[in-house]
Amino acid sequence: MQYIQLLAKISTENILWISGVSGLLLLGGGLAFWFIRKKLHPAEDQPPTLDATPFTLDQIRQLHQQGQLSDAEFENLKQKILDQTNPDNAE
Repeated sequence: MQYIQLLAKISTENILWISGVSGLLLLGGGLAFWFIRKKLHPAEDQPPTLDATPFTLDQIRQLHQQGQLSDAEFENLKQKILDQTNPDNAE
């Protein structure tokens, strides 16, 4: 009877150890995968900046009509776009 209880205890301890080691290996593998992916593709993790996403006149006109841009902001952005597209028009 004691032998069966000892065998059951050893089996339970082994299962717990195997589960713990497997969990740590999975966690370590996941972290390694994330780190390697971040190193290989750093631009995907960063949000786009205003300079990286140019706006068109139609887009800022829509934002202005929706009330997301004030009159002054709209005019300022419109002038910047016009200046970039027509360098002769710059001040």
